[in-house]
Amino acid sequence: MGDSTQFSGTPTDQIDNFLWSFGDGGTSTEASPLHLYAAAGIYTVSMRLTNRCGLDTTLVQQIEIFAPPATPSIPGAVALCTGAVTLDANIPNTPGITHLWSNGETTQTVVINNPAVISVINTSANGCTSTAQSFVVDNRPVVDLGPDLTICEDNATPTLDAQNPGATYQWTINGVNASTIQTQGVDVSTPGVFTYEVTVTDPFTTCFTVEDKVYTINVSPAFVLSGTDPTSCGTPDGTVSLQLNASVPAGGPYSYFITGPNSFNQQGIDQTAPSLVGPITGQSAGTFSAIVTDQISGCTLSSSFALTDVALTITPVVTDPCIVAYSVTVAGGTGPYQFTLTNSGTGQVFGPSLPSTSPFLTTVIAPTLPAGNYILEVEDASGCIDSQNIAVTPNPPVTFTVDASDLCDATPSLTASGTATSYAWSTNVPGSIVGPTNGATIQLLPGAGVVTFTVTGSGPGGCPFTQDVTINVPDTIVPSFTQSDACADQVILTAQPSGNFTYRWYANGSVTPTALGQSISLSVADDGDSYVLEVLSTLTGCIVRSAPQTVSIVGSITAGLSGTPACDDNQPFTLTATTNTTGETYTWFLNNVLIAGANTATINQTAAGIYRVEISKSGCMTPAEIQVIKLPMPQGNLPDRVVICNDPDNNDPATATVDLDPGVFQTYNWFKNEISLNYTDRVLTADSEGLYDVDITNSFGCVSRDRTEVLNDCVPKIVAPNAFRPSSGVGTNKDFFAYTFFITDNFQVMIYNRWGELVFESRDKNFRWNGGYNNNAGQPLPAGTYAYVFKYESSFRPEKGTQEQRGGVVLIR
Repeated sequence: MGDSTQFSGTPTDQIDNFLWSFGDGGTSTEASPLHLYAAAGIYTVSMRLTNRCGLDTTLVQQIEIFAPPATPSIPGAVALCTGAVTLDANIPNTPGITHLWSNGETTQTVVINNPAVISVINTSANGCTSTAQSFVVDNRPVVDLGPDLTICEDNATPTLDAQNPGATYQWTINGVNASTIQTQGVDVSTPGVFTYEVTVTDPFTTCFTVEDKVYTINVSPAFVLSGTDPTSCGTPDGTVSLQLNASVPAGGPYSYFITGPNSFNQQGIDQTAPSLVGPITGQSAGTFSAIVTDQISGCTLSSSFALTDVALTITPVVTDPCIVAYSVTVAGGTGPYQFTLTNSGTGQVFGPSLPSTSPFLTTVIAPTLPAGNYILEVEDASGCIDSQNIAVTPNPPVTFTVDASDLCDATPSLTASGTATSYAWSTNVPGSIVGPTNGATIQLLPGAGVVTFTVTGSGPGGCPFTQDVTINVPDTIVPSFTQSDACADQVILTAQPSGNFTYRWYANGSVTPTALGQSISLSVADDGDSYVLEVLSTLTGCIVRSAPQTVSIVGSITAGLSGTPACDDNQPFTLTATTNTTGETYTWFLNNVLIAGANTATINQTAAGIYRVEISKSGCMTPAEIQVIKLPMPQGNLPDRVVICNDPDNNDPATATVDLDPGVFQTYNWFKNEISLNYTDRVLTADSEGLYDVDITNSFGCVSRDRTEVLNDCVPKIVAPNAFRPSSGVGTNKDFFAYTFFITDNFQVMIYNRWGELVFESRDKNFRWNGGYNNNAGQPLPAGTYAYVFKYESSFRPEKGTQEQRGGVVLIR
């Protein structure tokens, strides 16, 4: 049911004509028609074949239409909230149902871990199917910590950010609880494998996401770069040594690269630890740098140190503790001097400067110095070199934070607050700042997108501090939602906009905890409810609500159309529309023309054609159609009248009753004198006079009445022997007499000899003639043949008057 049934007829010849009757009022003249039944059940289908050559054959077969299995019990939409969702296609556990999911699974249930559109087909034991589709949406907070990372020991790495402002957080490092805020720092000081995992929970919906990132921290090389100073200015007799030390855990093998003054360099590979490279002799004064690389992990460490060949008095004095700047005074040697700064840890070189007099400002070669250890190398005019180690420690900067909570406003803004007293802003996207670019608060351009804002804070309490803030300046969020077709049993509400949002739904002013995700599923029970959508940006924490909207859920309307047989008897037939709903309206059409006044589920009609009914409710409409062809009436074979003789004297069963047979039909219902006999067999044996009717039904379901009149009319009958012997010892053979049936007492018998002389006469139908003249035994007549005449009157048809029967009898002596 619900799917058309294919019928196939095979003609005897190309000239054959088909007439199908499907047992529900529907008909067709096609050879292989499709027919849609309105209800499950057993139907009698007839196929009549006719042609102009006289063929007229009807084939009849019963078929059974099965109801489809119940619609799969999966929701129209379901949200991923606290983990995977399980979809069950057969919650009632109806036996005999098989399943085929769109992902290829054939089990009753499937587990879905990611957003998807999935459908399932349920198939019953008789092969009928039903299908349903579910939208699996994700309402968990959106978290992306990025791919797993392999780094080297002590290499700085950005702080992890779980986003989703306003959520709750629980970080773990290798299963041990850590931070409970949005961010988590990464410790790179210890080699090993560390899993940073965060659980982000929406406190409103309780939906949560678990995300992790694995850091593989490889051990860095361990070494010491050292040497001995040259003995005098310009004498190249210093040494350099590289001591490779064992690391924990062990690393290597290692490659190294050493550079120094006068274009010195030395390199090597496949070094193990511990081991010593050097002492390398013949070195002049100057700054040496070494880079050691683990050939397996690629981790690299660098270091610098200096050899000196003169003793100078070098006095660096901090002139700006924030950038950091020094004024360097040199005593001894021969001026002017050249100055070079080398970061001992990274090997970064600032300088050398042009020859300069003392004092020297470091800002000439390094406008600002990050914190770290530096080698300050001073070379005098004679080429003699001395150095001094400097630990650069800038004064603490002012502290401030940038608040982006106002991004949700119609005029979004950023606000800096802290120990700074003045702020200067800039941006990498021109026009993304609206208005002044100084001050604690700046106005932003709505919809600017991903922008990096740079802000420098200054104040008397510390050094100026600059930080970058990268945010997604959103368009103004205007939440809305649409609903799917109201004419379905499940209606999907779909929220807009899409993106990094989670969604909350309210029905009639109350939160609906089970309605989660960008799409939710509603049923007919929710018709007329007022829904509000609340959208939460997982990037900015903005929360915006939509205007209330009333949902309309009419539900699916089924339409079926069946009818009584449309027989060719000028009588109306009945068409009946069926549906699954209430409060519906009906509109009927015949051959696409509106039938005026036909607005009920049942109508009576007389014309053949294509009938269509449209069943409507609240804007939803489902049509059904049926073809009506006038069907032939059954023609019975009863004669107009038959005669029986049911007189008690009639001992002939062939005439005492009659078998009434109208022919081969589907059903029979017999009546006598308009009174039902409660007899439904094909042949009725009639044993009394009267009017006999039978209602006969052909294979098309058409009924007609066939009638016959049974007359009780016994035909007179006179039976006489053809010989007798008066001298016989058998009493019945001694006299001539007649057996009479169905005659009155108005009787006469006359017997004549061969010359025509009347020798015996009687008016008694019970006469007996003994063979004598006038029945006188004393006057016996001679043996021979005698003619007789019976004159009689029918007791059933006296109006026929006197009738005669003639015959002869032999008198034996």
